[in-house]
Amino acid sequence: FGTFSLGGSATVCTSCEPGRFNNRQQSSSCQLCEVGSYQPDRAATTCLPCSTARSRGMSTCPEPNECSAGQILIVSSNSCQQCPGGTFSSGGSTTTCSPC
Repeated sequence: FGTFSLGGSATVCTSCEPGRFNNRQQSSSCQLCEVGSYQPDRAATTCLPCSTARSRGMSTCPEPNECSAGQILIVSSNSCQQCPGGTFSSGGSTTTCSPC
């Protein structure tokens, strides 16, 4: 677990790199951590959750975007979106627009 073999008659297991994992025996590759997770260590059997969604195959979690005034943070895509007319936001990591 946390390793893979290059197949054939390979007798040596290779550790999965950071950002990848393997939770199966007799595997010939490691899987990328899914979106929303990361793995900082080698030879991992699982990935750890991030607070942001933008992280596939990463060894660290990305920092959330800092949005400009008049924008809100869309957490699922870690992107900024303009507030609709008649509303405002102070920016930063705010996730809702407020009425004027």
